[in-house]
Amino acid sequence: TQPIPGGGTASLSYSEVLFDDKSDANPYADTAALLVDVRQPLLSGAILGARERSVADATFALGDASIDLHTVVADLILEIEDAYWGLVQAGQAVTAAELALASATHQEGWVQERIDLGFDPPSELLATQERVAAAQAAQAAAAADRANAEARLLFLLGRDLRAARPTLVPTTAPAAFDVLPEEAAHKAAFDRNLEARAARRSVLTARRSLRFTVLDQLPSLDASFSVRPDLAADGTPWTIGLSLSTPIPSRGRVHGILAAQARARQAEVRLRAVEQRLRLLVESALRAVDTSKAQVRLAEIGLDVAQRKFDAEGERLSRGRSTNKTVLDYLEDRDQAVRNRNNSLVALAQAAAQLRRLTGTNLEFWGVDAMELIERRGELR
Repeated sequence: TQPIPGGGTASLSYSEVLFDDKSDANPYADTAALLVDVRQPLLSGAILGARERSVADATFALGDASIDLHTVVADLILEIEDAYWGLVQAGQAVTAAELALASATHQEGWVQERIDLGFDPPSELLATQERVAAAQAAQAAAAADRANAEARLLFLLGRDLRAARPTLVPTTAPAAFDVLPEEAAHKAAFDRNLEARAARRSVLTARRSLRFTVLDQLPSLDASFSVRPDLAADGTPWTIGLSLSTPIPSRGRVHGILAAQARARQAEVRLRAVEQRLRLLVESALRAVDTSKAQVRLAEIGLDVAQRKFDAEGERLSRGRSTNKTVLDYLEDRDQAVRNRNNSLVALAQAAAQLRRLTGTNLEFWGVDAMELIERRGELR
């Protein structure tokens, strides 16, 4: 038996009957029958495709699994990006803390020299020593934060945390990112966003379920054709048949159709909600990128101003026209400006990563082929 297009079957069978009693009283003789039989649905089975629903279910399941795989990989990439920039930020915090400690230590030595020369009272050293202690504590906290960020990134990369851990040194500094225009970003999000694609597939699935539910209530007309070559000499060797079956109407069948219609409408409403929410999120992400770019520019200006103020106040102190406390305040402002600049750069990188995830372009941006992971499954075990 072999399936044929349209939901039918073609079969070839052979049977033979042998009789031991060959007397004249036995009206039967040995017979052999070769039977060719073709059966084909004519209504719901062939025209509307109800017989192929198992193939359609498998095809849809494959598409759903593909979207699930792409979603998992896209979310993982976003999480890795966030962890990477967190490590960058933690490393920058360590560098800033080391610079602050070096500056405070240098300032302490300079103040001690002025005290030894009799220009300043010994009490001036207390504020500087407090600054050194605070810088040491900030350095220890920054080192711990960097260790935590490194462990998180190693975990996401699938490294065995029980084994010796390598030291990760980020080599890419956050920079300005080219961003799609607003309408292009919305179009890319509508076409490529994974949540929107999954919602559209849910609508197709609900509509297909409604279609199959209706098909189950339609009459079924099947045709059959069979041939027995051994009867060609005695009579008609072929047979043609038609069979019609009609389901009996019932309240359960009606409610089944109504329920399928309701599920289709609900899927359409969910798709509309996903598209609306996606547009809102893309608008917010675009504004976040623009805001982050503006914050980077302002932070660069603020750092430049803070550095020039610190240098000028140090010059005033060297001429005896300022105090050590004032210089320390300007030094604190300069260090805070460095942290603000670093944080704004990381915020820009994270905002761009979020926008790529919403527009469905982060896999392409990083050159990741999700389906290739299936081919590499043996290597990943």
